[in-house]
Amino acid sequence: MKKALKITGKILLGILITLVAAIVIMLIGNSINGRAPDGGINETMYADINGTKQWINIYGQDKDNPVLLYLHGGPGSSTSHIDYAFTRKWSDVYTVFKWDQRNCGKSYGTSKTEAITADIMMQDGEETTEYLLNYMDKEKITLLGHSWGSLYGANLALKYPEYYESFIGTGQFIDL
Repeated sequence: MKKALKITGKILLGILITLVAAIVIMLIGNSINGRAPDGGINETMYADINGTKQWINIYGQDKDNPVLLYLHGGPGSSTSHIDYAFTRKWSDVYTVFKWDQRNCGKSYGTSKTEAITADIMMQDGEETTEYLLNYMDKEKITLLGHSWGSLYGANLALKYPEYYESFIGTGQFIDL
């Protein structure tokens, strides 16, 4: 019995140490990643997009770089909590604009829309693009879509070619 309690105590202590280490690493990472480099940008905010508050994050090494709008997969499943690992290197050559689409991630619960339709998503995409163009004072941007975002981005680029320099699809959504 005493041996079982010692083993349980060691396991619990190991779990506690692991949790504390994870929290410390996360806090250090957030403080480092939360800084804007000289001449760069690192901003997080809610923007009014198509009648709802939607979360965006803008970061990059140089505000004068071209702008990249990253469209996450899903639909309905934001990846903003892990996107930095994927999009970080893009910020060397682009100003990266991450967006939690309607009712996803940090935008969840800000919409009064009963059903999310393709038309609503296209309107959101157009308004988000216009917001970004105005906010960053750009004429065109690049789209990067992953999974569902690759289908979404391709449709945005086809419908509104005047807004986009190029489209990059990754984890390409091919067949419904």
